[in-house]
Amino acid sequence: MTILITGATSGIGEGCARKYAAEGHTLVLNGRNAEKLETLRTALVAEYNVPITTLCFDVRDRQAAREALASLPEEFAAIDVLVNNAGLVPSTLKPPTHRPQASAPWASTSSTKESKRTALSS
Repeated sequence: MTILITGATSGIGEGCARKYAAEGHTLVLNGRNAEKLETLRTALVAEYNVPITTLCFDVRDRQAAREALASLPEEFAAIDVLVNNAGLVPSTLKPPTHRPQASAPWASTSSTKESKRTALSS
């Protein structure tokens, strides 16, 4: 099984990467810090001897995401599971380049916390 984990360089994403590597899964690790991604990949391959590749891009950049996914080697290209864990750090947020649809449950909220609360209560 091939698992793509966004936000894999720390916290829950890193924990998922370690757990799935220990279970022998093929991993595609995503994050914004190439050095952290490579350090994690090297450690997991050494410890668990599983196939792992990395994709360094910001998930908010749709074009970068498309290009990165299209660049995956064939043995990693068929993603079976997505762990969509990438988080947003408020100090790094940029104004959106698109407008959310009015019907989206988070369309009228002003913060990530409110968005999660709204989405969970729907």
